[in-house]
Order: sequence, then C-alpha cells, then structure tokens
Amino acid sequence: MAEFPVFKRQTIFYGDPAERVLLTVGDLNADSVPEIVVGSRRGQNGLYWLQKSDTGDWKKHLMDDAYPSLEAGGVLYDVTGNGTLDFIGGGDSSTRHISWWECPDDPTQRW
Repeated sequence: MAEFPVFKRQTIFYGDPAERVLLTVGDLNADSVPEIVVGSRRGQNGLYWLQKSDTGDWKKHLMDDAYPSLEAGGVLYDVTGNGTLDFIGGGDSSTRHISWWECPDDPTQRW
C-alpha cells in the first residue's frame, strides 16, 4: 500500500485587501521562489504581491490601489519581452476593460 504525504494547512496571509477575488503565482523578482499576487475587486482595496522571506514569513508589496475593478483570474506574463513578469487582469462583470501592470525594475515599488 502506497503512503501519501501528510499535508498541513498553513495560513500565509491574513488581512487586507477586502473582497479578494484573484490569486495567481509566479516568480516576480527572479529569485526562483514563486510569489503570490492577491487582488481585490475594487482598486481602493488594492492589488498586492506576497514575497516569502528566508524565515518563511510573507511580506506584502503594494502593486496598485487605484484601478477601477478586477474579477477572478489574471495572468503573469512577460508582455514587454524584457524578462520580467507583468500582470494582466480583467474587470468585473460591470465593466468592459482589461488592465495591464508592467513590473518595474524593482518589483517592490509600485507598478
């Protein structure tokens, strides 16, 4: 009989933004460790990415807090061809827009 690994739930983030409607994963800072993008439906509640530290804690970095809306889904992709992952997300059902955020040279700065 095969043995299965034991999984343990671990909360990596608790708090804002409210109405979190999207999560996506990718290596935003090119350190070979995946980061997590967390987005809220309304811009004032923010779009963030979470960076795992060497100690296992997660640090929140603001990407934007002035977009009109986001809905479930989104993708990290190098739109500009410069080797860094950019973020693309669609607006919620009340809108007709798709937004694109270009990753800055220092991804811990505002996108």
